[in-house]
Amino acid sequence: MLQATYSLDVFPSGSEMSPFAPVRIAKIGDPGNIRNRYLAYLPLKMIALQIASAPPGFPHPELTPGIFTVIEFEPVGPAQTKLIASMVGFGQGEGYDQIYKHFEWGNDWTFEKLYKRFKDGPVDWAKELKK
Repeated sequence: MLQATYSLDVFPSGSEMSPFAPVRIAKIGDPGNIRNRYLAYLPLKMIALQIASAPPGFPHPELTPGIFTVIEFEPVGPAQTKLIASMVGFGQGEGYDQIYKHFEWGNDWTFEKLYKRFKDGPVDWAKELKK
C-alpha cells in the first residue's frame, strides 16, 4: 500500500510530494518521494505540474525536465467530475519509452485509487496499516 503521506503547497510555484514507499515507512521529505512543481492552476478547471525531482531508481530522471502533466476537471453532472490527464513533452527513444511506461502504470493506479476514494469514501488508514 502506497501514499498515505502527502504534501501539497500549490502557491506560489508550490510543490507536492508523494512517496514511492509503503505507507508504513513513507514520510514527508524522504529522498524516495517524487516531488512535482506546479506550473499553473485554474481553480476547479486545471492543474499543470512538472517533476521537480525524481526518486532514486526512477527511469532516466535526466529526461524529465521537458515532461509535464495537465489535469483538467470537467463537470459532467451535479456530483460528478471527469478528470482528463495529459502528459506531454516526451521525446523519442528507449529512455522516454521507459518513463512513459512508468507513468502509464502509475497514473492508472493513482486515478483508480482516486475514483475508489470518491466512490467508497475516505480510506480508513488505521485499518489499512494493520494489513
